Amino acid sequence: MKRIVATVLVLAALFAFASCNILQELKPYEAEDKVFEKAGLSLTLTEAFEETSYEGYTVCYEALFSAVYVLKEPFSAIEGFENYTIDQYEDLVLQANASKNPTSSTLDGTPVMEYSWENTDLGVTYRYFAIMLKGEDAFWLVQFTCAQEYYEEYKPYFEKWAKTAEV
Repeated sequence: MKRIVATVLVLAALFAFASCNILQELKPYEAEDKVFEKAGLSLTLTEAFEETSYEGYTVCYEALFSAVYVLKEPFSAIEGFENYTIDQYEDLVLQANASKNPTSSTLDGTPVMEYSWENTDLGVTYRYFAIMLKGEDAFWLVQFTCAQEYYEEYKPYFEKWAKTAEV
């Protein structure tokens, strides 16, 4: 009888520990802050995120239900690009994404673009919160995303994390 009780207690403790870890992964914004630095970008997210790679992007960070995709566009990509203002860059980004019907706004003076994109292979619609930055040698597009159904829950954290971006 003592072995059964001990086994049940051990299993309950393991289940409780696993549940805590799963809940933290489900809500990565509740994890401890962590600074990520790569390719000239510094961004504070949480420990729930891990650096990953995705073709065509400079750097990516993923957690269970959210991700950050970063694109660095060097001034050398277009002649005279270094003379573009952040507003001109924003216009280019909005034009390039016109098929997604983006909306634009600002966050503490930083251009923001929001849009949705459906991954037909997965049958999931993702909602994006993207900021645009101008550095010394490039423009940056930092896109925070999650499934559209979680967007209102995640948006305040996307805004918080976006405010930490430095190039």
